[in-house]
Amino acid sequence: MRPLFWAGLGSVAGVLLALLGAYSAPFLVLLALFLLFFRRLPFLLFGAFCALFCLNASSRLPQPPPRHISFRYLCLTGRVTSSTPLSGGVRVLVIRGSLPDGTRIAVRLFRRSRSSFPCGTVLKVHGSLSPVQRGSWAWWCGVQGSLSADCVAVVDYVPNLWNTISNIRNVLADEVAQTLPYRARPLMRALIFGQRTALKPQHLSIFSRTGTAHFLAISGIHIAMLVALAFWLLRRLILLRTRILIAMLLC
Repeated sequence: MRPLFWAGLGSVAGVLLALLGAYSAPFLVLLALFLLFFRRLPFLLFGAFCALFCLNASSRLPQPPPRHISFRYLCLTGRVTSSTPLSGGVRVLVIRGSLPDGTRIAVRLFRRSRSSFPCGTVLKVHGSLSPVQRGSWAWWCGVQGSLSADCVAVVDYVPNLWNTISNIRNVLADEVAQTLPYRARPLMRALIFGQRTALKPQHLSIFSRTGTAHFLAISGIHIAMLVALAFWLLRRLILLRTRILIAMLLC
């Protein structure tokens, strides 16, 4: 029973760590640093960080945009935080910024244009705002509305570390896609880089019906298996201490 117990515990921990890393990677880095210096507190620290994650996530639940700006023409100045390809050569940009009256808002913008707006680009957008559907994927990502823009102007380019990593990933995905046949590009984007949004809805439904949708993403249980395998190999081959191994895997 002991191997099954540790396998189950590792799977649950892998799912929690995957969620934690996807939401806020610095939490994992801080946890790794604490594990290096404190030997007897790994489980206490892990529980504390999970509690912080839950509290932070619950305090940042998406809120609908203010009623006085819905379905109205407005001007938004903000930074591009995400750029995702869609089927048909369309890209969806997530822009987080503010209105002239100081209202903070996060919107998505659909663009069919050859001009690219990498993450970190500060845009000034004029258009009409409509709220996203409550409970949708965009809503859970913190997007409050969709902007139908008539005019988009580049104001500045102020990237941070995460924007730079996202831009490198997007450029790499674009370069790989350019070397492939046109009809295979969306599928390769999904299989290699996890960009499932590039697939058409009918193709996604085929993956769902055949039970192969897990090939398009790495889930928490897969991360748990990989972490457990890496931990076992490093422990057996290099004979490092447990706390050092955990810190290395978290990083």
